[in-house]
Amino acid sequence: MDINEHVTGDDVKAAMISAEITEVTHHGCAICGAFTRYLRHDEQLFYDSSCDCRSSDPQPRDWGNAARWIALQTDPEVKLRILKAFGFEVEQPVAARSKVALDRSVSGEASSQSRRE
Repeated sequence: MDINEHVTGDDVKAAMISAEITEVTHHGCAICGAFTRYLRHDEQLFYDSSCDCRSSDPQPRDWGNAARWIALQTDPEVKLRILKAFGFEVEQPVAARSKVALDRSVSGEASSQSRRE
């Protein structure tokens, strides 16, 4: 899968079930730092907003809710991490691959130059 592909709720459900993932962290509480999370129970999705300073029961969510959260991500590295957390097999973004190749070529040039000296 390419990181820029549109993800549906059905895609999220299939990825989580296929990868046997039951929990995906969402964000840390600003007060205590504990993570809220999505929970999968069989074919149902829940959102647990409990943390160390507040308790609540997990609330049912439709799978589209998770897909919309993924779609809202503008930072490719964050989106990649979230997609992988849900069980998607995602290719590294082209920009990131280009940066890795550039970093390697620059470090290769630096080591070639130091050998010449």
